[in-house]
Amino acid sequence: MVKEFENKNYWALILGGSAGLGLASAKKLALHGCNIIIVHRNSKLDAAAIEQEFVQIKQTGVQLLSFNKDAMSAEKREIMIAAIQENLGEAGKIRVLIHSIAKGNLKPMLDDEKPVLQNDDFHLTLESMAISLYDWTKLLFEKKLFAADARVMSFTSEGNKKAFKKLCSSFCSKSSPGSHYTKYCTGICTIRNQGKLYTGRCYRYGSFQEDTRP
Repeated sequence: MVKEFENKNYWALILGGSAGLGLASAKKLALHGCNIIIVHRNSKLDAAAIEQEFVQIKQTGVQLLSFNKDAMSAEKREIMIAAIQENLGEAGKIRVLIHSIAKGNLKPMLDDEKPVLQNDDFHLTLESMAISLYDWTKLLFEKKLFAADARVMSFTSEGNKKAFKKLCSSFCSKSSPGSHYTKYCTGICTIRNQGKLYTGRCYRYGSFQEDTRP
């Protein structure tokens, strides 16, 4: 295994990294020598199993910081960022931000017997699975925590092409990040790269989907 990130003080910040694709990303990056920061929200019942996963990451030889806090809370976000700054120091930089938060509503749009989607259900799901990506990206940029060649990544879906009865709010939310990246190229990367555009790409489950260069 080539550890291309080893001894470079690079870090990966993973939102929703205690399970699923987020945890898998953390393990893979750790194998390549990247230090790991995981933000997750789990109950005490899950603590033992999650700690075992974190031990496996540490056994690869990288550093691991974890925060069992609400990634959507502005107050807690500031607290976590301050702790990250203290741990990384001046030399440590975030090489990749990965958004893997899965928090949404599975209510159908219409149903004669069961509760259906309401306006606030859409807002909660969109905030968790899409808008929070912008909040974290913006704050990390303002705090100068990104490496010069940092990446911002998220896991989307084919919700803009396929329809399932109970996944309307989730699919709407997970289709949003592709649009985000175009705006990052023009709104953030141009500042960071002295007016030159970075390339933004949106990847969907295992395959290259689209080039979102403006």
